[in-house]
Amino acid sequence: MTDDLVNWDGVVAVSDAGQWRQPWRLPPDRLAAAFSPELAEHAAVATGVRLGLVTDAAEVTLPVHSTPIWQPRPRFVDVFVDGRLTQRVPVGSGAEDVVVALPGTRSRVELWLPHRGAVTRVGAPSVPAGATVEPWESDGPRWITYGSSLTQCLITEAPSDTWPARIARTHGWRMLNLGFAAQAYLDPFVARAIAARPADLISVELGPNLYIRGPFTARSLGGLAAGFLETIRAAHPDVPVVAFSPPVWVQRENEPNPHGLTLRDVRALVEDVVAVLQRLGDDNLHLVSGAELFGAGDAALTVDGLHPDAAGDALIAERFGPRLAAALATTAPVRS
Repeated sequence: MTDDLVNWDGVVAVSDAGQWRQPWRLPPDRLAAAFSPELAEHAAVATGVRLGLVTDAAEVTLPVHSTPIWQPRPRFVDVFVDGRLTQRVPVGSGAEDVVVALPGTRSRVELWLPHRGAVTRVGAPSVPAGATVEPWESDGPRWITYGSSLTQCLITEAPSDTWPARIARTHGWRMLNLGFAAQAYLDPFVARAIAARPADLISVELGPNLYIRGPFTARSLGGLAAGFLETIRAAHPDVPVVAFSPPVWVQRENEPNPHGLTLRDVRALVEDVVAVLQRLGDDNLHLVSGAELFGAGDAALTVDGLHPDAAGDALIAERFGPRLAAALATTAPVRS
């Protein structure tokens, strides 16, 4: 999605908000149909959102406005110049100018907006008089990744250090991060949003939100998980879809939720859903057990036994990236 000076990546839409531009990770004109103010709020958080431009300027100034929505946590804009991280600029609350030093020669610049804790809006970037600037857009395969706070990566401080960002940067993929903390409840609205987007690869976290607070019974969970995956498959018949189950959470593995399901039960159930759809003919649906991505031996890389820190995200990227790349290699990318 291209404005006059920059290309937006990792967004579904960008809307005007006075002097600011607001990125959205779900369709803003349809969010009422989600029936979840919490999901709508998360859709306005700029997780995985990047601005791309090419310029010969010695610096670029990006006006930023941040409205915190959770407890205060450090937030940053990560700056990549010709594919290399050159700056990590802290941002606070309210309006401020993020000033980025650049080489002064024609360079490809990518700005990763803060991924957690605030709704971030941006103004029009500016460069010194005489410098040129134009939008830059990656041409890599499109990857949509859906999930909870584990996919949004709330503990990792820097936006380009999350496991989805690490995988996308390693492989040159264009990522749309649909990680919504405490909101990954297999919403039909989200399934339809994924179905409507161009994609070469899709990953779906069938994770601990399906267990925490007991949103589903043993009767309801399987059918809803299957319906979510089949909605995506109907719109993307040839795109590899990689589902992954909950990682190990040692303290809660065998603790029943309000509907009597343990985390171990939920993992087995959603893995069975994938196996059933595979037996019914979906040979481009893949399963990765969350226990393989992040197991009992990795708990030291979390803050609470469940949520990984930056080192934990790096480990997940190291383990999950090759599995995703192998799935993508089975199908020629779809360009649109």
